[in-house]
Amino acid sequence: MKMTKKQKQKLTKLVLSVVVLLVGLLVYRLVDPSGFQERWNEWFGIEEGSLESVSVADNGNFSVHMIDVGIGDALLVQCDGKNMLIDAAENDAGDRVFSYLSSQGVKKLDIAVGTHAHSDHIGGLDTVLSKIPCDRVYLSDMAEEATPTTKTYLDLLTVISEKKIPVTKAEAGKSFYLGSAKVEILGPRELYDDLNETSIVLKVTYGSTKFLFTGDMESGAEKDLIDAGCDLSADVLKVGHHGSSTSTSKRFLNAVSPSIALISVDEDNEYGHPHSEIMKRLQNADVEIYITRDEGNIVVVSDGKKIAVRTEK
Repeated sequence: MKMTKKQKQKLTKLVLSVVVLLVGLLVYRLVDPSGFQERWNEWFGIEEGSLESVSVADNGNFSVHMIDVGIGDALLVQCDGKNMLIDAAENDAGDRVFSYLSSQGVKKLDIAVGTHAHSDHIGGLDTVLSKIPCDRVYLSDMAEEATPTTKTYLDLLTVISEKKIPVTKAEAGKSFYLGSAKVEILGPRELYDDLNETSIVLKVTYGSTKFLFTGDMESGAEKDLIDAGCDLSADVLKVGHHGSSTSTSKRFLNAVSPSIALISVDEDNEYGHPHSEIMKRLQNADVEIYITRDEGNIVVVSDGKKIAVRTEK
């Protein structure tokens, strides 16, 4: 069908309008990229900082998710389609952690780590492991007299046994791979009596970016890592013991020298975490601090060279 002169004029105007709009958007993005992103989010219904706006594929194949679980720790590390869960918070948070994993498309855990046997770290792990297949569990090695007999710990061991999941006692100096990311077990270095000190300490390296996960490790075990000559340097530090003054000693922080710190803490925790002393120490070291209490779920992505942080709130 042949177009009339009037139809051709309308089509020409439409094409010119689209070209002008695209040019305008390009100029706007170049002149004011942050303003452009805000308008873009408004147009397409994406809330500022929402996890829906985070595309790991656009930023690299590696991500760390600090899940907002209130009291306790729960972190998901993903690399090249592989998944590692580090802790799962309190007993009543298991379903919450499972729901978050499901929202991220996690159908299997390659590795699950129970950093130490306190309920705010392993309490929800039995629930998660009962619902998601897991290839291997890493648990902390403990002195016989320090091994707990709490229902929380026994429930975890029961599920591991029922699901026939292989268990490896974390041994300092050993390493494994999660996709192309190297995971080094730095601690614990001793059979401590204090459960916090028995925390499994992991250093994960993806490309040139480094991440340090410390559980509830306190200053005594921090000193042992330093004295053992461990390379603690990392771009991102999961702050030990929820920002308690018993952890993140000045010497340890200097050894890590992070640019980003992640803290998991509940708004009304009875211990007053994170302690002002630690917050001030991190701030004085020019560390960028992200806290689940304030940010909700926190996602750190890496392309092997650069790191980006996205928060829920």
